[in-house]
Amino acid sequence: MIHATGISVLIAVLVIDYATFMLLAFGMVPTLAAYLSDPDPRKFAARSVGGLNFAALAPYGVRLWTQGHSEQALFDIASDMNVWLVVLLASAGGWLLHLGMPIVVGTVMRFRDSRRVVRLEARKTALIEEWGDEITGGRASEAEEGAAAS
Repeated sequence: MIHATGISVLIAVLVIDYATFMLLAFGMVPTLAAYLSDPDPRKFAARSVGGLNFAALAPYGVRLWTQGHSEQALFDIASDMNVWLVVLLASAGGWLLHLGMPIVVGTVMRFRDSRRVVRLEARKTALIEEWGDEITGGRASEAEEGAAAS
């Protein structure tokens, strides 16, 4: 749900600066699509897409402000295909972050966990060498069970 603060900011921007509002209204459409298509109530897709989407629009907002806030400046920016290419590629980058980061984090965690298992097995072997087999309590390690099974 859109918060009242967000709506009041949009209304203030519309009243104060029509050209900036229109640039944001059309430029942030990918964020709106991400917001509407994300079933998660925390809306992580809209956050990742929206951040990069807004970052891509920021230089064009500055260009609009430096060119006099006119409707002609807005039209010049909106009719430039490079602007839309940058905005849409940034939005696609947001989607890549949203969809790709769980895969990257899972891979890093699996690698870290496998390294930890190797370290723990080495520590266990060192303890067995120091204290003898009775320290295991009569249980074989997974590596020994795997070796015995094959």
